[in-house]
Amino acid sequence: MHDFSYSNLTRLFRSTEPQPLPQDRPIVIFSDFHAGDGSSRDDFLANSDLTIEVLEEYYRRGFRLVLNGDVEELQKFPMKKIRQRWVELYAIFERFASEDRLVRLVGNHDLQLLADQGVEVPVQQALRWEVGDPSAPDSIFIFHGHQASRRYELYNDHVGWLLRNVVGKLPVKNYSVSHDNHKKKVLEERVYTFSRRQRIMSIIGHTHRPLFESLSKTDWVKYNIERLCRQYATVGVSERESIHGEINDLKKYLARTVPNRRVDIGSIYHDSFVVPCMFNSGCVLGKRGITCIELSGTEIALSYWFDRNRSKRYLRYEGYDSQHLAGTPYYETVIQSETLDYIFSRIHLLS
Repeated sequence: MHDFSYSNLTRLFRSTEPQPLPQDRPIVIFSDFHAGDGSSRDDFLANSDLTIEVLEEYYRRGFRLVLNGDVEELQKFPMKKIRQRWVELYAIFERFASEDRLVRLVGNHDLQLLADQGVEVPVQQALRWEVGDPSAPDSIFIFHGHQASRRYELYNDHVGWLLRNVVGKLPVKNYSVSHDNHKKKVLEERVYTFSRRQRIMSIIGHTHRPLFESLSKTDWVKYNIERLCRQYATVGVSERESIHGEINDLKKYLARTVPNRRVDIGSIYHDSFVVPCMFNSGCVLGKRGITCIELSGTEIALSYWFDRNRSKRYLRYEGYDSQHLAGTPYYETVIQSETLDYIFSRIHLLS
């Protein structure tokens, strides 16, 4: 593993004060809004209505909100213009904050908030929540993810200058590690290796790629095809037809998702098995919807919210129970969920 990345993540983990995982209410984690001034260069604009409605729903449900970095695109837009354009968004943040239900972590695109506080609550580098046996607790470590990159940790000001003074003047949207498959894979490898060695659960953003139990959706589909193939050889004729149908559905998904091998960045793992130590909440900038992580005292889940006018994929798939948000064209689908006990048992046994 890259020496700088491991030492920097270790320093961040050790310097973050551990706290018990809150048990009073469930938690939802979002990252990477990249909110701007509402112009054509504002990445947040396309999914702003969906995101604001979903945040309202989590407020109604009584969740605690964790914003895991890059909420504002401060490398291209001044904070004043962002707040003026997205008054409704900040009104929701303020309601969460007024009830002590908001936590803000910093990302590389809003890093200046650490020194120039102008938001609802103090901005932190990371969260470290502990669960399980108090004498030997397990750790849930939440941080944006840029801390695994030397470039973003040491030269972020230079990147910001380029975005403001060169790229920012061009009619293009935000460019970051999330647009570079190689850099995305390298960073995820670093966070995964650190988390596996430390035997902790890490929840990041930054790359914009949702991960659950260290797997992307494509990874998860491939692993399940392998699992079903092994299961196929052990069951009777009556069950084989059902398994064959599941495998065909998964193969069709892969064919649609990765029609060209050049866009499939591949697995980030070199082990014969995957340790479920890394999660990623994704972002609110998806072409068809937004993703987030839901966390309670006993479970973790990856949720996907979408507009049926733009995508009906999960309304068609069997095995997904999409819930309609009344009075809107929006739906929620829980992509995957698991108990924390099971995840940490696997982390300890497989690391």
